[in-house]
Amino acid sequence: MPFPENLGKPSQLNLTELGECLCLRLGYVADARNKVLDHVDIWVMKDYGVKESWGKLFSVEQLEGHQQFSYLRPISFSVTGREVLEMGHRKFLWYNIEEKALERAKISVGLDYFESFVSLGTLVPLYGGGNERTDFEATGEKFEIRV
Repeated sequence: MPFPENLGKPSQLNLTELGECLCLRLGYVADARNKVLDHVDIWVMKDYGVKESWGKLFSVEQLEGHQQFSYLRPISFSVTGREVLEMGHRKFLWYNIEEKALERAKISVGLDYFESFVSLGTLVPLYGGGNERTDFEATGEKFEIRV
């Protein structure tokens, strides 16, 4: 997979999906002795496999008055145009790209630690849509899908 040029030396590199595009998350530290990130760059590839289609979507820097982050990743765009970020498996944040402002998202459950996953909805049934489901059920096997 061709990456964008001149990325420097990130201490963290992750590939994921964001808005149906390939997303590259790069975390940079200012001091190699600590693991606190100086900033995170988010790149998206608009045309899969085309190196020239990489574009930097935004960069999040450590902000005064906010908890320092050692892990930060994009989750999704909101309908208001803000980015939803996950910080350290402990918080969700709203990030306003234009104003470069972070705001903590309120979650009423009160968990100490969590993992978030993004999945795409589909109208294609898991069993293929033919008689496979009937055959599967005839074997007496059971399965569970958690949503």
